[in-house]
Amino acid sequence: QTTLTAFSAQFDSYEEVILNWTTEPEYQNQGFEVETSENGRDWTSVGFTEGVINSIDPVDYEAMYDNFKLPIHYFRLKVISLDGSFFYSNVLALKRDNEDIDVYQMFPNPVLNEVNLSFNTTIDEVVTFEVFNAAGQLVRSQEQQINGVLGTLDLKGLAPAVYMIRMRFGADDKKGITRKIIKY
Repeated sequence: QTTLTAFSAQFDSYEEVILNWTTEPEYQNQGFEVETSENGRDWTSVGFTEGVINSIDPVDYEAMYDNFKLPIHYFRLKVISLDGSFFYSNVLALKRDNEDIDVYQMFPNPVLNEVNLSFNTTIDEVVTFEVFNAAGQLVRSQEQQINGVLGTLDLKGLAPAVYMIRMRFGADDKKGITRKIIKY
């Protein structure tokens, strides 16, 4: 029987994923169906890589897929034998680092009451918005569940001035992203 000895995934760019795996040995191996899931339960095939059929030596495979914009994706391999039997690899959870999240657009700026934020990737978590004045004092903090690429921050009641807005994504994000906004 074919044995998987390694299986890994990593983001290569904003939405491209590289999968690598190794077999040793391969016996009557037709190939590998690559499956992905957004929730770890519902799986979709995204491609097929042919096997070498038989080998006693290690065989390395690499496949690249794109259009993976969510913060987390799950991957598994369906290893298919020539006789149609198959088994699944372990499931890999590939989580995008918060460093990959950025603000694509913040508008209007200058702003009167509400600023709209457009992120470079789909977000599905609570975002903490912290507003600091020019002296570095926290003047407002608000949490918002973001489901998608758009968010809105309410600045009503703040005096006209220049503010720094820090956005933190999830409870583990200590650094966040900081942007300047002008309120009139």
